[in-house]
Amino acid sequence: MNKLDDLPTEILSLVLQYIDIRDQTNCTLVNKQFHTLTNPLIWRCLILDPPISDKVTTTILHSTSPALGRHVRCLLYFVPFDSQAFLSLLECLPLLEILNVPGFTRRNIEDDVMQHIPRFCPQLKVLFLNKVDIGQRTLTSLAHHCHQLNLISFSKGCSLPANTFAMLGTSCPFLHDIYVELDAMDGINDDDDNNEDTANAAALDLTRCHRLRRLSLTKVPTYFARHLLTLAAAPAPASTTGPVWPQLVTLALHADVDDSHVIPFIQTHPILKTLELKQATTLTDATLDAIATGLPEITKVGFKYSCNLTDHGIHRLVRRCPPSLMLVGIKGCRIKPTLFANILGKDYSYRMKTYSTHYSFLTYLHTLDPLVLNNIRQLDDSTAAAVSAASAAATSAPLNNEQPLLLQVNNEDENGRRSHNQHQHHHHDDEWGEHDDFDLEDELEDPNDVDEYYDDDSESDFSW
Repeated sequence: MNKLDDLPTEILSLVLQYIDIRDQTNCTLVNKQFHTLTNPLIWRCLILDPPISDKVTTTILHSTSPALGRHVRCLLYFVPFDSQAFLSLLECLPLLEILNVPGFTRRNIEDDVMQHIPRFCPQLKVLFLNKVDIGQRTLTSLAHHCHQLNLISFSKGCSLPANTFAMLGTSCPFLHDIYVELDAMDGINDDDDNNEDTANAAALDLTRCHRLRRLSLTKVPTYFARHLLTLAAAPAPASTTGPVWPQLVTLALHADVDDSHVIPFIQTHPILKTLELKQATTLTDATLDAIATGLPEITKVGFKYSCNLTDHGIHRLVRRCPPSLMLVGIKGCRIKPTLFANILGKDYSYRMKTYSTHYSFLTYLHTLDPLVLNNIRQLDDSTAAAVSAASAAATSAPLNNEQPLLLQVNNEDENGRRSHNQHQHHHHDDEWGEHDDFDLEDELEDPNDVDEYYDDDSESDFSW
């Protein structure tokens, strides 16, 4: 056997899967065998991005024999939305498994269009939709055709029926990842107290999705979030063992929940590995202690706007958690760097952010990465006790007395170039999401009113 094409077809097909798209394209020109084996790989993921036209792509798919569309498993639809062209394209993709429609349109895509997706693509497993009006017809069609769905993501203004979780949870037994913005769900709105019964019913429907592994809910009404955690912490039905979500490893919840709701949930879901709580403004160190004692496999913890958390609580969390804990996000929690100065490392600017007021600069930590966490774990008991005492004293001190350790984080040097620290700062922002700029002096007047100062709170700080 002296030539590559002398290999068995099965082996050669496996080899071709591990080369990049440019080399795969070149392989189609080698001979007929290479063309036959490589062409399905090239078309496996179809990315429509300007200047590529969906109409031209549809024409190509229709004109080929055998149909190339049967090779496509993933469609990323990044072109301006045209309903007729979109549906014509989907007709060519009967084996599609992953569909991402960002919704590049001024108005939401209507339910009349979306209801045809499940009929054209019954093999769908992953569905990402933005700026889409999902009505009962689309929901019924998904439940009827797409029984293999295992991940759904509805965000950026998607409107949803109130029975979304009930329909998909019952009809899609493999559904284990849910990412949803709830502000546009019918009948769920913090501004209308009459909607609380609808929200509670939706929360109950969600707890019946017993295969959940990852759950991310943003723009969540307070009463929905609190009722959901209460239901999830309750004893599981007799038909199941353990908690209502026995496989849950990731929870991201953007709502104002407190210790009384979070701690019981933590205690009943011990295999959690990632926990993110945004806008939980009343959380205290009691939640940190519950994480340290109740989550032996935790790897990432994120808080945002939880201003009652203390330096001492963070120290205690890190020292008590297992070494698997790799990241702690505390953006907007007003954790001062002063008490971490000896363990932050030489170049720690990327772990903090400096805010300016009319009178001074104030600096707060936003991320504790593996280096800092390891330094905290190595503190001896006497040093840890000293840190605890200093933390208690700092907590009682007036906020405006803070002397920032770093005032040049966001400034340019004398040559107009960004500093190395700034570069590192942006590099780590990618891990935890973009920072929100705001006037801290105004924020200090009303620490609970976070929406006025943080506009983009829909995205998770974690890269899942």
